[in-house]
Amino acid sequence: MTQIPLYFLPGTQCNQQLWQGVFELLPSQFNPTTIVLPPEKSPLEIVHALHQQFSSVQQPKQSLNLIGFSLGGYLSSLYATCYPEQLHKLLIIANAPFSLPTSELIIRNQTLTYIKSHGYKGMPTKRITQLLADSNKDNTNIINTISDMDKR
Repeated sequence: MTQIPLYFLPGTQCNQQLWQGVFELLPSQFNPTTIVLPPEKSPLEIVHALHQQFSSVQQPKQSLNLIGFSLGGYLSSLYATCYPEQLHKLLIIANAPFSLPTSELIIRNQTLTYIKSHGYKGMPTKRITQLLADSNKDNTNIINTISDMDKR
């Protein structure tokens, strides 16, 4: 049986740990791969670099299945607009085609101001739990995964 490739794009401060629990639950017909986001400076440059990367591993006439989380979702959406003929399926997680709520923009600006004057010492657990659904606020596995990714 031919395996179906799935390409997972992480968000800011995320790595392959983000997807580990998902990979463990996938049926054997899927071949998941975490994509490391290229270091280019602009979103469009990143998407073009991703296209080069996918072109080198993609079978001829095979469409991509992209799964993007947060920043990875934004980049996956941009990829879809630049290379629609390359996509089979697109799944966007924790991203939306509109601005962040004002309350979140305020928190982020306060965080940036604090980091500029005090340096970055890691994401506090309180902030991690603010990002989680109510059902996961006490899930130490998820909290520890986010904290570990942040440290890396």
